[in-house]
Amino acid sequence: MNPELERLSKYFTEDGTPLELVLDRRAGLFQEDGTPMEIRENQGEPVRRTTPSYTKEELSEMVLNQLVTADGGAQSKRKAFTDKLVGRTFTFLFDKGVDEPIELEYKFIEKHKLLWSGQGDEERPAYYEALEADDTVIMVNHMRRDKDPIQCLTLFIDLESYLVTCAFNMIGNKWAAREVSRTFWFGAALKPDGSYPVKRQGYSNTLVGKTIRWAYFIDEPNMNHVYMSNCMSAACVLLPKSARGMGGAFVSRYVGLKNTLQIYSWVEEGSAGVHGIICVDLRESIDDGKVTDVGALFGINVFEKLECFTFGGPGKLAPLGVINDKYSD
Repeated sequence: MNPELERLSKYFTEDGTPLELVLDRRAGLFQEDGTPMEIRENQGEPVRRTTPSYTKEELSEMVLNQLVTADGGAQSKRKAFTDKLVGRTFTFLFDKGVDEPIELEYKFIEKHKLLWSGQGDEERPAYYEALEADDTVIMVNHMRRDKDPIQCLTLFIDLESYLVTCAFNMIGNKWAAREVSRTFWFGAALKPDGSYPVKRQGYSNTLVGKTIRWAYFIDEPNMNHVYMSNCMSAACVLLPKSARGMGGAFVSRYVGLKNTLQIYSWVEEGSAGVHGIICVDLRESIDDGKVTDVGALFGINVFEKLECFTFGGPGKLAPLGVINDKYSD
C-alpha cells in the first residue's frame, strides 16, 4: 500500500496496551457488471464534503475571536450545573494512558471558577462546568484557553473511590489542523490519608452492540447512537418537524467508570472534526431501558465556530439499529 494512503490510529486493548490499527482510505467502486472500477486516489488530506480545512494560524485566530462566552464556556440547557466541588482541592495523578505520569492540582473556587496547575504550568484560572454523572461521579469540563493549540479537559471524578479519568483534547492532529485529537488518561485523586488508590479505570465493551435513542432536543424525538464495535459507532439524527436529518460513522472509544456508568467518546473525522463525549448512567436500564447522560462537545463545528459546552439528557435502550419513533418515549 502507498504509505501516503495509510492512516495510523492508536487504540488500546482493555488493559491499556496500545493496539495499532491501519485505516485504509481507498474506496472500493464497482461497475454495473460487478467488475472493480479503477479510481485515482487523492494523495493529500482527505477531501471534506461539508467543512473547509484551515491552517494552524487561521484556527488560532478563530479561537481567539470566537469564545462562546467571555470565559470560554457555554451553558447546559438540559441538566443543572452542580456546585458539589466548590471549596475542595484535589491532586490528580495520571499514570495510565500517558507516556510519563502527570500530576495536576485543581482548586474549585466558585461554581464556575477553578485554579489548576501542573505539567510545567503555574496556577492558572479557568471557567468550568460541572455536572453530576451519578451519585458519586462529577464530570468537569474546561478549556485551557492560553495553550497553543487550545486544549480541553473533561474529567470524571469519583468522590467515593477517588478514581479519575480524563479525556484530554487538543484542536488539531497530524492530518488536519481543525480535527480534535483525544487521549484518555487514567488516574486517581490523592485521598485524605495521603495515599492514592491502586486501581485504575480503563476501556470497556459494555455499550458495544447497543443502541440508545436520545431525547436531547425539546420538541422532537431525535437521535440514535449505534455502538457498533469497540472502535466505531454511528449516529442518526431525525428532526422531522424541522425537515432535517443527518447521520455518520465515527472513530470511537468506550471507558468503564463503573458497571453502571459508561463513557462513549467519538471524533467526527472527515466532517467537522469535533470531539464528543457522553457518560451514560445505566442504573435504571435493567427495569425499563431508561438511561440518562451528561456530556460535552469540543471543536470547530459545521458553522465554523468554536464550541465547548456541556449537556445532558434522557434516553432509552432500543433494538440495535432502530431509528423509528417507537423507542423515543
